[in-house]
Amino acid sequence: MNEVGVPVSKRSTISCYTEVVFKDNRNDKKCRPDGLIMVKSGNKIWTAIIECKVGNNSLTSEQIEEYLDVAKSNGVNALITISNQYATIPTHNPIQVSKQKIKSADLFHFSWLSIETKATLLLKNKIVNDPEQAIILSEFIQYLKDPRSGVSSFNQMGKGWKEISLTINKGLKIKRNDPNVEDAISSWQQYSKFISISLSEFVGQPVYEYISRSRTKDPSVNFQVNLQDLTNEHYLDAEFEIPNAASRLHLTADFSRRTISIEMSLSSPKDRKYPQACINWLTRQISELKGENIEIRANWSRGVSEMKKLSEALEDPLSLVPKGIKDLPKTLDVVEIIDLAGKFGSSKLFVEETTKAVLNFYQKVGQNLRQWIPKPLKVKDKTPSQKDIKSQNINPFWLPPSIKENN
Repeated sequence: MNEVGVPVSKRSTISCYTEVVFKDNRNDKKCRPDGLIMVKSGNKIWTAIIECKVGNNSLTSEQIEEYLDVAKSNGVNALITISNQYATIPTHNPIQVSKQKIKSADLFHFSWLSIETKATLLLKNKIVNDPEQAIILSEFIQYLKDPRSGVSSFNQMGKGWKEISLTINKGLKIKRNDPNVEDAISSWQQYSKFISISLSEFVGQPVYEYISRSRTKDPSVNFQVNLQDLTNEHYLDAEFEIPNAASRLHLTADFSRRTISIEMSLSSPKDRKYPQACINWLTRQISELKGENIEIRANWSRGVSEMKKLSEALEDPLSLVPKGIKDLPKTLDVVEIIDLAGKFGSSKLFVEETTKAVLNFYQKVGQNLRQWIPKPLKVKDKTPSQKDIKSQNINPFWLPPSIKENN
């Protein structure tokens, strides 16, 4: 319940109801939500309407806005939608609705796959202690995994993805108001959520997409950032927070080059004397991958950087140090660039190839990287002399007995 902002304690009671009928809409058969959740904590009661879609059935703005009106007129706190569609975070609904409608009731969205993943992690990490609840949860997971349940994974980008890819590939200018642009960005945002879910299943812990606070608060700001990147620079990107990983995992889809790049960035060690020593510190962590398509990028201040294949960096660390540079690099990046060529514009193949590449990168690179940690300070082995005591006015009261006696 934390994801919808409702604190739940051991004393809280949660009640669930299905096929809810409200007084004002009892004769309207179309306006009948799938469920209602009621959370009671002390004297406080929080309620939410639930609306679910399965299979190819999609949510519509008209139905969502109608249920928001029902929530407002009945004092319900929130509307939660569930479908095979994805949202970057629960407050970013995949369907655009009027901002006026969500002023009186909160709106949240979850994909079925995200719910299935959360349930799986609860069981895998043995968070559910009650045996009966564990059995029910296990049965629920099995139901969601059955193809007949209507729950499906994200398996293709929208039509706009292919159209925008073709437009950029032909060297034509992208129009910001082109419906294909909105569809491509929507596909990317949903796919980013799917990647975070896939990584969660892969590592057995929740993985979240990292976005700035301003983008988190307002979905329109999140969209505008993607819109600017796509129309001006012809790329879309996303970052993922993986528990205990050395850094965030950064994924970029470059429409111009039809490539994807996956990278992780580490702060350079500060206790080395020479820049090549910093590079050796990193390359030793992944030296067994010298035959792979892995590259190392060294970044200095003033925007200076150098990039080489891992095999070259292992053989000659100085090849990553630009001429005239004597200071240590600020950061060191491990990068894999994959040319998808024609697969980039394919709605299905892009998802298949990129998902496989991200999981493979984390397995062979990400889980083996370690951030630099400063060594603990050592105690200076120096006993103050009588001259030091007199010149620095050291109070004998604070000195060891052996030194007090000499004074």
